[in-house]
Amino acid sequence: MSSAPIPTYEQMMALFLENREQLKETDRILKDAIRKSEEDQRAWNKRFAEFGDRLGELIETMVERGVVRLFQELGYSFSRCSRNTKFRDETLGVHGEIDLFLEDGDDALLIEVKTKLSIDDVKDHIERVGKFRSYADARNDKR
Repeated sequence: MSSAPIPTYEQMMALFLENREQLKETDRILKDAIRKSEEDQRAWNKRFAEFGDRLGELIETMVERGVVRLFQELGYSFSRCSRNTKFRDETLGVHGEIDLFLEDGDDALLIEVKTKLSIDDVKDHIERVGKFRSYADARNDKR
């Protein structure tokens, strides 16, 4: 029975150093792959968000036409409908955005458009209307 020669200390150290270099290279390759994957994910998220924005605009347009017609049937005649109306008052510390803002003379209506409505969405809109009320009051708009 023959036995393999026992490696010397120098040979063992050379193997460890070679292995360490291979591990460093593997680590670099993995880090590059992770970085690339994260960049790809960010790009995909951006494209998906843009698609979601476009879909939201389409839905808001559809809702806008229907809601104006609905309120006309109820006897309201809104002369103006604005989409994505932003408001901000640094003094009051209020700001927000209204998806659809209908107005005519003494009447104003703030509409939040959702494809899937939740209780939290309703609570958020009530809070948004309260902020807008403060904003409008500060401008003597009593609608």
